[in-house]
Amino acid sequence: MKRALLLATVLVFGSLFLQACEVSTIEITDVKICDNMTGDQCDADMQIVSATAPALFCSGQMDNAPEGTTLKITWRYLTDDQDIDSVTLTAEKGGGGPFSSSLSRPDSGWPSGKYEVVLDLGTDNSEPIHKQFEIM
Repeated sequence: MKRALLLATVLVFGSLFLQACEVSTIEITDVKICDNMTGDQCDADMQIVSATAPALFCSGQMDNAPEGTTLKITWRYLTDDQDIDSVTLTAEKGGGGPFSSSLSRPDSGWPSGKYEVVLDLGTDNSEPIHKQFEIM
């Protein structure tokens, strides 16, 4: 009797714990940084971008995403350790597909230095993706 009660208690608390965790099977792949896109995707991944580029783009593919999945994309200037901008994208239908984000050149031009884009699903089993590049 005690064993059955213990087993039932473990099962109840285990199911409550799993419900509290937001677990994801979503995959983010093919993340690229570029200064020019074809359609909704970067043509090539650029490690160094010209300071004269009119805009920066980040593109990739999200798979196994349920409808309503959110992806937060944050643009950061690492040289001064500051966030520049962020956007949250929401999957309108299940399954996934391509995604992209852009950042326009400031009026004063791009400061030279190191940058990164952080892609965050905000789930318990998903680590943010950090994609670094440099502007020269």
